[in-house]
Amino acid sequence: MRSLPAAVAYAKAEQAHASRNWTNLCQMFSRSCVGAAAWAPSAREAFNAIPPQHRHMGVPPQGALVYYGSATSGNGHAVFSDGNGYVYSTDIKRQGKVDRVPYLIFESAWGLKYRGWIDWTPSGAINIAKPVTPPVHVPTVPAFPGTFGLGAKGNHVKAIQKGLGITVDGVFGPITKKKVQSYQKARPWLYPWGPGTVGPLTYKALARPI
Repeated sequence: MRSLPAAVAYAKAEQAHASRNWTNLCQMFSRSCVGAAAWAPSAREAFNAIPPQHRHMGVPPQGALVYYGSATSGNGHAVFSDGNGYVYSTDIKRQGKVDRVPYLIFESAWGLKYRGWIDWTPSGAINIAKPVTPPVHVPTVPAFPGTFGLGAKGNHVKAIQKGLGITVDGVFGPITKKKVQSYQKARPWLYPWGPGTVGPLTYKALARPI
């Protein structure tokens, strides 16, 4: 089986200069992209022959083989996915040639419904692009930076603004100072430095994860 870069390079090369006439040979073209041997005489039968655990719906990842049509009639259609909603297909724009098109074009163009994509063939697993998992933000309380007050900026200011229930902009301005003063006046043990200044006791009481 081809590596993902090699499969994509093959599809791009066929789009630029087709190595043969691909008319009605969509399944051959698609499996050739990934380096799989023939396993069915048509795209419809090829998809039907794939075990359910290797069939998927949704936007196909780069490298996957993608199928369209009916499960019970017709030849169906097979394409090679370039990811991000695009596929390389035979015959769709130029008879016998390969072109890159949106993966959902085939229902409007040919009346063929999307059946799904596969990550395996009888020749082995297909090398497909792995989904990118965005980093998970775990809210934390910033470390106390030392006593601060009017004019301070940063995440430590955001943390106390969140605790005060006011707009979180990270700037210790007059509104934030007034809210801190009001909070401290109701709890005089929190401000040995004077109301409106955030020391370790006030910070510990107010700071919230951001």
